[in-house]
Amino acid sequence: MKADPTPAHAMFFGSWYFRTTFKGRFINKFFFPLTQIIENKFHLRSIEVEYSTGNKFRSEYKQISDEIEFIDGYEPGAYDESRIKGLKNDSRFVGFFDSLSRLGVPKDMADIMAHKIEKIYRESFRFEQLFSKYQPKMAFCLTFFNEQMFAMLFAASKADVKSIDIGHGFPSDPENLIYSRFGDYPKEGYNTFPDFFWVWDEPVKEAMNQWIQGQNKHRVLVGGNPWLDFIIPTLSQESLSPKKVILYTLTVNRPEHFILDAMRNSQDRFEWWVRLHPAISLAKEEVREMFEKNGLTNFNLDEANRLQLPFLLKNCDVHISRNSSSIFESISMGNTPILIDDESINYYSSYIKKDLVKLLPQENDQSLLLAIEQVMKKPKGKNQSSTKSLEALSFLFESLLSELPLKAL
Repeated sequence: MKADPTPAHAMFFGSWYFRTTFKGRFINKFFFPLTQIIENKFHLRSIEVEYSTGNKFRSEYKQISDEIEFIDGYEPGAYDESRIKGLKNDSRFVGFFDSLSRLGVPKDMADIMAHKIEKIYRESFRFEQLFSKYQPKMAFCLTFFNEQMFAMLFAASKADVKSIDIGHGFPSDPENLIYSRFGDYPKEGYNTFPDFFWVWDEPVKEAMNQWIQGQNKHRVLVGGNPWLDFIIPTLSQESLSPKKVILYTLTVNRPEHFILDAMRNSQDRFEWWVRLHPAISLAKEEVREMFEKNGLTNFNLDEANRLQLPFLLKNCDVHISRNSSSIFESISMGNTPILIDDESINYYSSYIKKDLVKLLPQENDQSLLLAIEQVMKKPKGKNQSSTKSLEALSFLFESLLSELPLKAL
């Protein structure tokens, strides 16, 4: 590990999933804007820690290996095994699994849960070492609901490090399983949940407040989308193609049959830019083969997956997607995105009512092409760049680091 061991005021825990190349730099698109504010406006140090690197970006990670930490560089077994034995004998641990047995939960499922809890506990030792080394005041993560981040948050709670989860876009209705569907919780909160939930907008905060207000540990902070706040002012208006450009952002799906039909029936009018979700980014050639087998030529896969998504959202003519955080980004870019699955109405009803998005009434090519024509007639809105990220960081630092020279803002 070559990262500078100097103490850092803030630590950022992320993975390959949120990284992109920006002006030749391999960055975490949600963390980079925040680290720039911390370092350039507050004149304090921060450091990034990667808990998952995947196989896709080996060369990119090699280029930044001197700048960041990798969690794999720390051994979870660095602490005495007696701590694991202590966990298994803890009355709360034993009581929890006794209650599962009384409720009729199958033993094999209970064993899986026990294994995961033990793994989170053991992994927390890695993060304890990092917190001991860098002595941070704050720890940021993205989407806290995975084993590694549960472990980090548990370690942070023991080290008295304030934790902040930066949500990267999620619907607020109906009740979100991860962020708002909690009906039974302790007044003192959870030691594997963040102290602050950083959300993009007020509707999500309102949904979370239904349970947040019933306890004393967790708080909700509207911080906006750090990536959009950072990049919108840098974007240029450009023509992507002589034809009208339809940007289709996939989730983890492949293009549906009615999408293929719509592409086939609009070859002379539209060029379809199809962007893959990061989780299926290696499937680009598979999608290309699908298009070619269907005799389609009016598509763009290369630039659609190379250029920054905000740039594409700014310059496309129409954006379509299933349930995706790109819907929120698209609205911020002034678009009226078309939601192409029935499930969308359950998650985006408040946005549909405000005419910020258009729900596809039927999953067929004619309905989609008509919706596209209707959206094209509607003037684009203004880009919704904001200073929420700066305001949220200022609040956190003012609350947690009283020695900060906030007047410099």
